[in-house]
Amino acid sequence: SSMVLLNVVVAVLLDNFTRCVSEEEAANAQVRANKYNKISDINVSCLDPVLEHLSYFEGKEHLREMSDALFDSLDTEGSEKLGFHELKTGLETLNVQPKIRFTPDEFEFMTVGGTLCDLDAKLSRQHLFVVFQRLLE
Repeated sequence: SSMVLLNVVVAVLLDNFTRCVSEEEAANAQVRANKYNKISDINVSCLDPVLEHLSYFEGKEHLREMSDALFDSLDTEGSEKLGFHELKTGLETLNVQPKIRFTPDEFEFMTVGGTLCDLDAKLSRQHLFVVFQRLLE
């Protein structure tokens, strides 16, 4: 009788153990799925093609040179400042894939709600560099 009881106890313990392992595996699978969903839910910036190119910088000075070169190509008015419309036009004509569709929301995001702009809501050369530094951190 005690042998039967021992077998029952072992069977119950083994059943509980395998159930716990299965529940833990299911929980781990859910955590992995949640991580994947968070990654896929991240807003993709329209600046990603530009940031990908800039990400190959080899130090702060090199990033500054790359940022300055981009600024020069975008500053078609020669004003040494980039407003939303000039930035939009310039970015959308860049030869990158996917094509950039620059929106006022993107401008707000990249200028930290306009705090990097001057009183005319335009970016200076230095502030464009700050934007790229911040986005590439």
